[in-house]
Amino acid sequence: MHKVIYLQNNYKYTETEDIFYKLGKIVFFPVCIILIILAHLTISQFLSLPECIVLKNYHIYCPGCGATRALFYLVHFKILKSFMLHPFVIYTFVVYISFMMRCFYHRHLSQKYHKKIRVERYLYFGVDLILIQWIIKNYLYLKFGYTL
Repeated sequence: MHKVIYLQNNYKYTETEDIFYKLGKIVFFPVCIILIILAHLTISQFLSLPECIVLKNYHIYCPGCGATRALFYLVHFKILKSFMLHPFVIYTFVVYISFMMRCFYHRHLSQKYHKKIRVERYLYFGVDLILIQWIIKNYLYLKFGYTL
């Protein structure tokens, strides 16, 4: 069972939630810098980046294939194209924003008790999402020759 930590304003949170909240604050600025760089790249500059080593050498998609392109399209507001390339990117973006906003609100603005955030469920669902999209991509690629 996770250790429960108490704050001054009766806000209860687990040790796991605390770790992910602190980690989320640490990665915020580096991720913003990467997103700004991606937003300023043109499509031709972006396509000049090296392709996946696994796809190039073994002719199968790796679980992360398409994630960089999905992030590129996400920062250019092409949400559907981003989702089709790698749904985990959209999922991570939505979960990160909602988790950080909820934690910030309950830690700094609210005096009310709230239910614990089950971080593990989000992580398991994310891993499942990566594996499912990886299986589907490789099935379509190996069976029908469909490429991204």
